[in-house]
Amino acid sequence: MDENGIGTDATIHEHIRRIFDRGYVIKKNLRIQPTPLGTSLIDAYASLGLSSLYKPTLRAEMEQKLTSVAEGKSIGKDVIKKYLEEMETIYK
Repeated sequence: MDENGIGTDATIHEHIRRIFDRGYVIKKNLRIQPTPLGTSLIDAYASLGLSSLYKPTLRAEMEQKLTSVAEGKSIGKDVIKKYLEEMETIYK
């Protein structure tokens, strides 16, 4: 997560807990291993050409934009509009 600029020290645990809670991964021999559900979800996104939904680039970009809003460099409603439009296009 650090390599991709995703999350902060305060949120990384939350992200990891969420993928466990949703059943996408399990812990096996001190390693995180994808479950059939997790693998199937990634395969489905890939087959639909929706790699932005499972690769870290979109999330990292969104977090950078939100940081720019917090720093007063961007306007919040413009950033939200951009990502809502992008998500709407993906899901259509």
